[in-house]
Amino acid sequence: MEIAIFILSTVFFQLPFAFFQHSIRKYKRLESYNPMESLNYTVNNGQLDNMVLKIVIFISGLMIAFFPLWKAINIHWIFVVFINLIMLYLLTPFLAFAIYPKNRILNVKQLSFLTITCLVFAIMLFLIGSNLS
Repeated sequence: MEIAIFILSTVFFQLPFAFFQHSIRKYKRLESYNPMESLNYTVNNGQLDNMVLKIVIFISGLMIAFFPLWKAINIHWIFVVFINLIMLYLLTPFLAFAIYPKNRILNVKQLSFLTITCLVFAIMLFLIGSNLS
């Protein structure tokens, strides 16, 4: 039971990274196909390049997600790093793609809200899993 909770905690730590990647990809696609609409998006919603948000998402997805995964599978840390990278770049983006709203690009406020929400859920799941084991 605690293994599933730790893996779910890892996924919640990685989801903001996948949401941010998906938003950037959608914005770049909009920029290449319809430059005027991308300019309207930037004027109305602001730039997606928020350095603080990028740093929090990077630390959450790459570094902090390591710990619940390590507690879940309990193998050598080098293998956990590789599994974390595989999950971060191959598995979690599919989940984010399924959850992400269709025909919409999230702005910085929405990405910040999603990041905070996912981090709160991830920390709660990590603490619950730690208490169970």
